[in-house]
Amino acid sequence: MTTFKGPGEDGEEKDENSVEEEESEGTQGAPAPVGASQSTGGQTLAQYNQSEQTLLSIIQKMTQNMANLQAA
Repeated sequence: MTTFKGPGEDGEEKDENSVEEEESEGTQGAPAPVGASQSTGGQTLAQYNQSEQTLLSIIQKMTQNMANLQAA
């Protein structure tokens, strides 16, 4: 078994897999709201739909800006 001692750690022994588990804990984020689906990354359907509409709006604006630049 290999042991790791990272900066600021108290030197307790860790196996290779425990390092990966610690890193992944930070990516979990806030708890999912009630009614949230795992398939939408912890968002409710309403939040997902709002995000989708916002992204589509941004894409449309960028497309229009590109057309204006090409016409100039």
